[in-house]
Amino acid sequence: TTIAMVLGAVPLATATGAGAESRRAIGMVITGGLSFAFVLTLCVTPVIYVLIERLRMRPPAASAEAAGETEAERAARIGAE
Repeated sequence: TTIAMVLGAVPLATATGAGAESRRAIGMVITGGLSFAFVLTLCVTPVIYVLIERLRMRPPAASAEAAGETEAERAARIGAE
């Protein structure tokens, strides 16, 4: 749908003749805005989602090792709980 609208606005963005100044401006705004939103929606948003999901699914062992806890201590602690 977005691609169809952008392609439909291309003649507005490339208009010449009487009154073309105002039509060209609105055509450029439509084409640029929809293209930007298209890229943002289909490329940037999924990448951000994946990055947040990776941070959320980070294993808790990484924080335990940073605190100085060994794998054996962690296993003993988990077994004691």
